[in-house]
Amino acid sequence: MKLETLLKPIKYLDENIILRQYTKLAQKVNIDKGRKKYWIGEGLWASYIALSTRPNMELFGKNFDLGSYFAIAFNDGVYNFRGISGRFNETGSSEENILDPMEQFHKKYNSVVRLPTFLFGAGLVGKFGIDLINSITEKKQIEPTSWYCLIDGIGHLSLASSMYLKDTNPKLLDKVPLWKKALGYVKEKVSSFNPIQQPIPVPAFKMSENQ
Repeated sequence: MKLETLLKPIKYLDENIILRQYTKLAQKVNIDKGRKKYWIGEGLWASYIALSTRPNMELFGKNFDLGSYFAIAFNDGVYNFRGISGRFNETGSSEENILDPMEQFHKKYNSVVRLPTFLFGAGLVGKFGIDLINSITEKKQIEPTSWYCLIDGIGHLSLASSMYLKDTNPKLLDKVPLWKKALGYVKEKVSSFNPIQQPIPVPAFKMSENQ
């Protein structure tokens, strides 16, 4: 099986589900053009730094290497700063043939790390949710490590949001979602099994003249 085939579901999740929703949000609040997306991205990036790179952050029984956390976020921080400084085009276009070479690099780097960052953050927030439910049902105090999961999870979701908001692609909204295609296919098949019965015309009865 080709690597491209294996990566197809991951690419679909990244672009056609998550990035599509961020594109809808960006267009709704009009942040996908100009420098606004870089300012918002910088705020989200700063939230990640504040929440996820605190000393003594313990997850799953061990302290995480803060250096690796900074390394993951470094590219996006530079990307935001350069965008705020007006180094890139402000048309909102994502066509690579008109992008600044450095902007192309930032986008390609973010396209690789944004999905793992998002899923990691969502997983940590989900773990906190499970721990919270368990603490309520068992009437126990929630563990400090669970709060670390929540804080770090929000931080990673903030960083992923910074990446996705700068990579919005309006062309994704022109595509019909897969679930709609599947639903249309099912409806078509069901209707083929149950064809609409056309009424059969019956000649009108005509009385004879002798009656």
